[in-house]
Amino acid sequence: MAVFFALSRLAYFAAGVRFDVHPLDFFIQYPDPVLLRTDLLRTSYYWHMTPPLYNLFLGAILKIFGDNYAVALQGVYVLAGLFLAVSLYLLMRSLGASQLPSLLLTAIFVASPATVLYENWLYPDYLIAALLPCMAWLLGRAVTRRSMPALVAFFSLAAAIVLSRSFYHLGWLILIVALLLLMNRGSRTRILVAAALPILLCALLYVKNYAVFGFFSGSSTYGVQAYYGTTLQLTPAELHLLRDQGKISDLSVNPDAWYAERPGLFNPGTGVPALDQPLKSTGFLNWNNRGYLEVWNQYGRDATATVKARPTVVLRAVRMGLLVLFVPSDSYEFSAANRSRLNGLERLVDTGLYGQPAYVARANQDPANFRGAQLGERLREVGWLIVLAYVIALAYGAWVLWRVLRDRTRSHLAPLIAFTLFVICYIVVIDVPFGSPDNNRYRFMADPLVVALLAVAITALWKQLRRLTAR
Repeated sequence: MAVFFALSRLAYFAAGVRFDVHPLDFFIQYPDPVLLRTDLLRTSYYWHMTPPLYNLFLGAILKIFGDNYAVALQGVYVLAGLFLAVSLYLLMRSLGASQLPSLLLTAIFVASPATVLYENWLYPDYLIAALLPCMAWLLGRAVTRRSMPALVAFFSLAAAIVLSRSFYHLGWLILIVALLLLMNRGSRTRILVAAALPILLCALLYVKNYAVFGFFSGSSTYGVQAYYGTTLQLTPAELHLLRDQGKISDLSVNPDAWYAERPGLFNPGTGVPALDQPLKSTGFLNWNNRGYLEVWNQYGRDATATVKARPTVVLRAVRMGLLVLFVPSDSYEFSAANRSRLNGLERLVDTGLYGQPAYVARANQDPANFRGAQLGERLREVGWLIVLAYVIALAYGAWVLWRVLRDRTRSHLAPLIAFTLFVICYIVVIDVPFGSPDNNRYRFMADPLVVALLAVAITALWKQLRRLTAR
């Protein structure tokens, strides 16, 4: 597998694919690169947009490697790709998949244009996509070998994910603990001991954010995320009506007017550059300016008012979210140069492997395009073989879980399968209403786990066919 991975990366490099480090300059999630170099700890402490761990990682790379930081980051992401390939294969085998389908599906996944595009794009999702299969594999070892080190490593990776990406809430980690306590009644003490410190570290982040900024979560942006699944779904007429009724603010209708009424909003004068700067040194907006806390909170209040006034907007968000969710994950705003070099292969894979009738460069992000007659066009952008893969993986995984729970000789597989199913369902359920514009990107983090369950299903099908032909 390592040889195949290396050859695939050499082929993509020869095709002109290069690591895109430019998001560091302008993505709203990242602090000013100058602050990461010169004021890392204070900037990370006062960074309310995202949890701190990934930014600490970026700052460490910038400090250690200086002008060669792009090469270092590329090296980390390539190693993460190899780590993904190995951990995915090991997970498949732990779940009971045969060697051949495990090798083939792992090879197809790690060599796909989508995986390569994420691997060459500076964003934490790829690293998390590599960690989740490893977590599942570690859990399998912890159960089968009663390995405390494996259990500690499992919860440590879970905490690292929570501390890197606000999508994975503290509640996600607590639910995992509850799931394992339910599935491993004989190991409850070991589970609680292994999970105690990771939970404490994540809880301390939330307590710090509450004490400093007034919100108990990993990010200040939950309000604007709720806005995506509610107020953003309203028609212009509905927006103006709710605004005129005093139920939502001008921020959701006429942002310029709302900002004009608050001239000092982005001049908080805290003395902390990460909170005071209106712009980064790169010239792009500093969305961590303390003034944006009020912006995100107002979006949250508008979202709540929208749901009370128009509850059906949630159904609109779910419809849009589901359709965007299953657009091929390579249909996103990656490096234009990388996309242009992979365009032909990407279209071939999207049509032949993912079953997408009508290719799109990026999943449609305008809610107006998911209504009426345009809905048919959106249906043609869905990768229908992706839908089928998710249905098969989830259905077969649930059936296997039910079987192993009844079979004491295979009960060790129950926590592993339950965790795999839980993570997939968590990503899909949280993603659909609240991540509508970027759902196919979020889904990529679940794709390796779905591929692992598919390998198990293919193995079972192959064994069944061999039994039938042997009669």
